[in-house]
Amino acid sequence: MREYRPATVLELVACTCDRCQRRLTADEPGEWQERLSLDHLCGFDSIFGDGNLVYLDLCQHCVRELLGAWLRIEPPADSREAGEFAQALANMPNVGKDEDFERRHE
Repeated sequence: MREYRPATVLELVACTCDRCQRRLTADEPGEWQERLSLDHLCGFDSIFGDGNLVYLDLCQHCVRELLGAWLRIEPPADSREAGEFAQALANMPNVGKDEDFERRHE
């Protein structure tokens, strides 16, 4: 048997870019999904202060403008592998019907 208790959960519904002040919401999925939010707990001897918290929210445009020279951008490994597999399948010769995959209606 399971027992539950009520809980209050906060849901992030908007975010404002700390640089350009662009307001980001889920109504604009591309902008919303591509924002960069950073929450960092500073360690011992940090230039920001021991144990301080550093927060940053940037839209994708500001990320590119500010960090573009240092970003390494490439497709994920599994998407490259999937693309290679799809290309290999597309280049295979047509060998005819495969009865193992044929749908049978009785």
